[in-house]
Amino acid sequence: MLERPELGAVILAAGDSTRFQPGPKALPPPRGADLLARSVAALGLAGLERPTVVANPGQPAVIGLAGDLGCRVIVNPDPGRGMFSSVRLAFAGAGGESVLVLPVDAGLVSADSILSVAARFMELGREGRGLAVLPAQGGRLGHPPAIGRDLLGSLASYGGPGGLRWALAGLAGSREEAGAVLGARLPAAGQAGQGSRLRFLSLDDPMVGCDVDTRGDLDRFLDLRAQSGFRPEPSPRKALALLALAGPPRKMAHCLAVAVAALRLALAIGSGAAELAFVGGLVHDLMHGRPRHDQEARGRLAALGWESAAEVAGNHTELGPAARAAIGLDGGAAGTWGAPVGELEAILCVHLADKYVKGTCLVGLEARFDPAWAREASGEARAAIARRRLDALFLDAWFERSLGGPAERAILSPSGHELEDLASQAAGGPAGPVAPGP
Repeated sequence: MLERPELGAVILAAGDSTRFQPGPKALPPPRGADLLARSVAALGLAGLERPTVVANPGQPAVIGLAGDLGCRVIVNPDPGRGMFSSVRLAFAGAGGESVLVLPVDAGLVSADSILSVAARFMELGREGRGLAVLPAQGGRLGHPPAIGRDLLGSLASYGGPGGLRWALAGLAGSREEAGAVLGARLPAAGQAGQGSRLRFLSLDDPMVGCDVDTRGDLDRFLDLRAQSGFRPEPSPRKALALLALAGPPRKMAHCLAVAVAALRLALAIGSGAAELAFVGGLVHDLMHGRPRHDQEARGRLAALGWESAAEVAGNHTELGPAARAAIGLDGGAAGTWGAPVGELEAILCVHLADKYVKGTCLVGLEARFDPAWAREASGEARAAIARRRLDALFLDAWFERSLGGPAERAILSPSGHELEDLASQAAGGPAGPVAPGP
C-alpha cells in the first residue's frame, strides 16, 4: 500500500557567502537573497517539511531563521573545511532516512522539480536505498540529488579529492559515466550504465542547474526563470509522490479509489482529460483534516504550479459558481466555461466520484447523505449537507444522460487503462471502489 517514503531533506547553508555581499545569501533582503526561506517553502510544498539545515556558527541570524522556519539545525563547527564537511554532518544525522540534498545556493529550484526527484526516487522502491538520483537540465547535472540511505555511510567516509560530486562519481558503472558526473553532465546515453548505482533524471526547470554565488547571479537567474517559459505540470507519478509525502495517511486508500473512479467516469464520457481527473482524484483530499480542506488543497496545488489540479481539488467538496453555471446546476441554462472543457470534465468526474466513494467502498448517494447522520450536525452543516445531496443527485443525472446509463455502472467497470494499473500497483491490489455487499 502507498505509504510515506523514508525520505528526508537537508539544506546546506554553512557557507560564508564571501561573494554575496553584504550577505549571507540565506537571509531575506536587503542583506541576503532569501534563499533559505525559498528552499524551505519549496521543500514543504513537495511534502518534505521540517528539513535539516546545516548552518555556520558565525551566522547566528541564519541559525535563528532556520529555527523560526521550523527546521532542525545542525551547526558545522568548522565550515572552513568545505561543503563536504556539512554533507558528512547531514548524512550522520539522517536518522535512517534517505536524503534529498539542496544547497542553499540552489534555492531557486522549483517545488515541482523537487517533487519530480522524489517521485523518481520513490519509483525505485526498496532498491532505491542503495541508489542515488541525480537531476539534470539541458544535459547538465544539478540539484537536488536524492541519495539512498544505504549509501550515506560510504559517501560520508569518502576521503579522496573533491567533494560530494567526486564521491558520487565512485558509484558510476563505468569510467565514462564517472567522467560525466565529474564534469557535471549527463552520460552520453542519458542514462546509467550497467552496474551503476546512479540514476539520472532530466528536467525542464532551468533553475535545476543554477547556483547563486553573487548578486549578479541572483538577478540573472531570476530573469532566466521569468523568460524560460517553464511551467510546472502535474503527472500521475508526481501526484502519487505528493500524496505519499504530504497526504493524510488514513486517506491514501480513499484517494486512490476516488482517482480510479474519476478516471473511469472520464473515460466513459470520452473526456480528453482522463489523466487530469485521475491526478485530481489523487490529490483532492491532500489537506484533509484542515479547516476548509478543499480550499487549502487548491492553494497548495496552485503554489506548486498545478493550476488545473488546484481547480479540481478546490471543487471537490462543493462545486463553485463557475462550474455550477456551466452545467446549469442552479436552474439556469448551461452556460460557458472559461477554462478548457477538459478541466470542467475533470472537476465533475472527481466531484461525483468523491460522493460515491466512502473510504474505498461504493455507496449510494442517498446513503452517503443519510439524514440520520446529518441530524447530528449543526444547523449550518445540515443545510450544507442537504445542498450537497441535491447537487450530487443533479450531477448524477447529468452523467446518466451523458453515459446513457447509471454513473455507478461506469464507476464499477474496470477500464484496463494504464493509470488504473498504476493505482493498483500503489495500492498493492485492485484500487477501484469496492462494490457494495448483497
